[in-house]
Amino acid sequence: MEHQESFSNLLSKIEKESLKNEEQKHISSEIIAEFNNLGLFNVLLPSSLGFPEIKLKDYLKIVEQISSMDASTGWCYMIGAALNGAAGSFLSDEVIDNIFINNNKSKKIIIAGQTAPRANVKIENNNIIISGNFKFASGGTYANWITCGFLHPENQEHYLALIPADKVKLNGGWNPFGLAGTGSVDYILDEYVVSRKFIFPHDTLTPLRGKSLYSCGLVSVMIVGHVGVAIGLAKRALKEIQQLVQVNKATGALISRQDFHIEFARETARLEAINAYLISTLNNVDSAISEKENLMKHIDAIRLVSVFATEESSKIIRFAYDRAGTRAIHSENILGRIFRDFHVASQHLLIDITQYQKLGIKMLDLK
Repeated sequence: MEHQESFSNLLSKIEKESLKNEEQKHISSEIIAEFNNLGLFNVLLPSSLGFPEIKLKDYLKIVEQISSMDASTGWCYMIGAALNGAAGSFLSDEVIDNIFINNNKSKKIIIAGQTAPRANVKIENNNIIISGNFKFASGGTYANWITCGFLHPENQEHYLALIPADKVKLNGGWNPFGLAGTGSVDYILDEYVVSRKFIFPHDTLTPLRGKSLYSCGLVSVMIVGHVGVAIGLAKRALKEIQQLVQVNKATGALISRQDFHIEFARETARLEAINAYLISTLNNVDSAISEKENLMKHIDAIRLVSVFATEESSKIIRFAYDRAGTRAIHSENILGRIFRDFHVASQHLLIDITQYQKLGIKMLDLK
């Protein structure tokens, strides 16, 4: 990617800040400033707006690399990048200029918040008025805009509204045992009149500009980000257990045990298989977008591979954690943090194993 050396330096800083992020329950402002300086939150914005749009597999790799250093940072990054890209793909030109461009230069914009349709909404004098209590404002502490999901009273479809961050009150309530650094706090919005120019359908597959990868929908892009966090953690877990067993080479230690050799090889193969499946699927999606094919089967393929990859990543992480024994139980231990972060991240509905049922019903043509 562009600015590779600067990105590598950023990864080192992310790792050094990981414990601090966990303690303060948000990503440090210094790290966010570097993300902005490198334009990382803009990588999913359409190229027609002057941004160097990338492919889904490249986005996956960025999220993986960041998450392998600190999952909380990777999580906040993938939320911000995905929502920025969605706004850039689905909002009108007038609003795009307002949000992202100033004097022909890109602004340092981050969008955060929850997309589930939880807002209270009413229409008065053709104005949309929304309010409500929300959860999971991942990255909200440094965002410029906050999303609020709602069901539109006119058609009962799921929409997203962009609200200026200073109109939203962040309300705490984030004290998990993993992904603590995401700052995924509750938030409150008092009644706010939102312009129709600042809303767009959550499930639309019709970007307003360019051959946008959002032709496969916001949910698909977010799923790729979620699985990027999982894969990043799995890769780091294997690396950590490999380094750990090199320390103690006494007789009877893991490094000399046949069962460990077998398990390590198996989990390495599992990781390679996950990667191959993911990249193959995302290559097919990118090709379909370029050729303007019907993307419905590819959307299901993204969901299937992502749920599977997350499920298989859990086995890799469990192997590394169990084999580390008591060395992984301390709060500052990397494998311990990987275990905690993964088991919070994997609770998200988008990559939950219950998604298999929905996909299975479609595969079996039971609808």
